[in-house]
Amino acid sequence: MRYRELLDLMQSRLRDYERAYAGLFADLSEDAARLPEKERQRGAAYAVLDDDKTLTRALLTARFDSRDFEREFEALHDRVVELRTESDLWES
Repeated sequence: MRYRELLDLMQSRLRDYERAYAGLFADLSEDAARLPEKERQRGAAYAVLDDDKTLTRALLTARFDSRDFEREFEALHDRVVELRTESDLWES
């Protein structure tokens, strides 16, 4: 993948992660939804104690996507360095 494609994909995935994060608060009451974020986080944390599937799924997805991105950026970087090295060899 090229650099721009990786950045576009990362932005898309980040939006997905933000939606997953917002989904953690979906079951809060209307009154709780109006509380400051720290209070909403506390309410969501109590809900996670009862059922952690949503949080676990969101974290696992982000975890493995992050590893994939790391590999893709590493491969892109290595390819650029390889091309530069090959170019240096031809100039010598």
